[in-house]
Amino acid sequence: VAINNANYVEELQAKDLVLTRQTQDLALLNNIGESLTTSTEPEQVLQNTLSLVISHLNMEAGEIFVLNQTTNIFELAMHRGVAAEAFWTRNKFAVGDGIIGQVGQTGRSVTGFDLEKDEKFLHSAIITAGFRQIAAFPLMSRGRVIGVLAVFTQSTTQITDRDQRIITSI
Repeated sequence: VAINNANYVEELQAKDLVLTRQTQDLALLNNIGESLTTSTEPEQVLQNTLSLVISHLNMEAGEIFVLNQTTNIFELAMHRGVAAEAFWTRNKFAVGDGIIGQVGQTGRSVTGFDLEKDEKFLHSAIITAGFRQIAAFPLMSRGRVIGVLAVFTQSTTQITDRDQRIITSI
């Protein structure tokens, strides 16, 4: 009976953890939805969304690149978090160039778990600042990539599939 009760308690704790995470994810989506309804300024919506995503994922930094339709180059539109000077050292990526350009070209998210060894990551100042991981996601409109949202962490704890799914849904 004691073993069964212990197993039951472990099972309940695991289910509670899943429900807590799902509630946190829904709260993030709700906060972003609220941001969309309270501001008509695209820049303000992007700033709020980026800040909420960084906070939700416990990341140290994030940035949004927007595609310049004339030059076909992704230009850094905003940065949130630590080490801003490292991020602004490279603020443009051509389509297909580096992880940002690759996400922009393919329309698929990319996660890099070891930036020092990742040949596609072309931003050495960020590595020097101590960042180890990136998760980059396409920003889509009407089936076309219009930008890239990237989040960074100095942690060695890998970005989870759950984290990637919630950002993709945003």
